[in-house]
Amino acid sequence: MVNSLCTEYSPPLLSLAPPGGSDTKAENAVEAYHPFPTPSTLASPEVSARLRALGFGYRAEFIQRTAKMLVDAHGILVAPGGILEPSELWLQTLRLRDTIDVRDELLKFVGVGRKVADCVLLMSLNKNEVVPVDTHVHKIAIKHYQLAGSLKSKTNMTPKLYEEVSNKFFSHRIYEPSHRMRSRHLARSLPRLHQRPVVVAYRKEAQNVHDLLARMP
Repeated sequence: MVNSLCTEYSPPLLSLAPPGGSDTKAENAVEAYHPFPTPSTLASPEVSARLRALGFGYRAEFIQRTAKMLVDAHGILVAPGGILEPSELWLQTLRLRDTIDVRDELLKFVGVGRKVADCVLLMSLNKNEVVPVDTHVHKIAIKHYQLAGSLKSKTNMTPKLYEEVSNKFFSHRIYEPSHRMRSRHLARSLPRLHQRPVVVAYRKEAQNVHDLLARMP
C-alpha cells in the first residue's frame, strides 16, 4: 500500500537495479523509487476516492482527512531554502517531545487509536520504550512476563488490559529497546518461521542492505 501511495502521488526520486534475488528477467531493468507524498498532496478531496480504487478501503478517507488536518493546522508554505512543508517539520518535532504528549497529539487524527499511535511512536518517532499491544503481545506478556491471564482463552483487548500489558513491558524496557524485545519473543513463539525460504531470502537481503549502509561515509 505504501508503494502504491508513493508511486501514485510522488515523482520518482531515483532509479536503481532491482535488489539481488529479484525475479525480474530483463538484464538492464531498473526500479523507480518514490518519496512519501507531502501532506498537501494527500489533502485534496479527490484523494480519498483514488485511494479506494487503489485498494486502501476504509483507510482511504482516514489518510485524506488526516492530511487535511495537518495542512489546515500548519499550512503549506515552504520556508525559503527549505524542502519540507510546515506540517512535515511539525511532525519531526514530535521526536523531541514527551511520549505521553505525542501520543495525545496522534490520537487527535482520524482513525488513530491507541495501538496505531503506539506503532507510530515506536517505529517513526524514536520512542523505544513504547510497546504496541495486540493479541500476540498479550500472550507474550503472560508467558514471559508473569502477566495474569490464560494462554488458551480469547480475551478482549480493553483499554484497561492494553495499559496493563504495556506497563508490564515498560517495566522491562531497561534491558533492551521494546521493538527488539517484541521481535525476539515473537520469533521464539514461531520456532519454524526462520526456516521458511522467503524469510531466509529476506534476512539475506536485509544483511546486504546493512553491509551497504555500513560502508557509506
